[in-house]
Amino acid sequence: MREHIYRGKRIDNKEWEYGNLIIDGNFAYIILLENIDRYDRHEVDPETVGQFTGSLDKNGARIFEGDILASGEGRVPTLVEWVKEDCGFYIFNLQRNRERNRFDKYFKPFVGEVIGNIHDNPELLEAK
Repeated sequence: MREHIYRGKRIDNKEWEYGNLIIDGNFAYIILLENIDRYDRHEVDPETVGQFTGSLDKNGARIFEGDILASGEGRVPTLVEWVKEDCGFYIFNLQRNRERNRFDKYFKPFVGEVIGNIHDNPELLEAK
């Protein structure tokens, strides 16, 4: 069973927070982090919220929705996205007109490393 972890950029200081996602009655997104004896709530920008895919890159870093990976022998830049219609995570090759492949056990051997994400490194989306 995989971990259900989310991340999002805080509204107040623009730092990343990781934990459980909740949505309050005003539709504001909040990351709930468990500390030793209490829960800390941090409001995050809903546009930056992404779910952990359940996979790690070659360095052991968690791969989240919105991450950009350098994959395969050619270190091809690929974008990780959730595709609602197919109920799954997909990777999009940024060098091949966003060619799409399911992010599953068949792709995992080609996973390289996380080199950024669409929020902090949008320039990586301009792969040549």
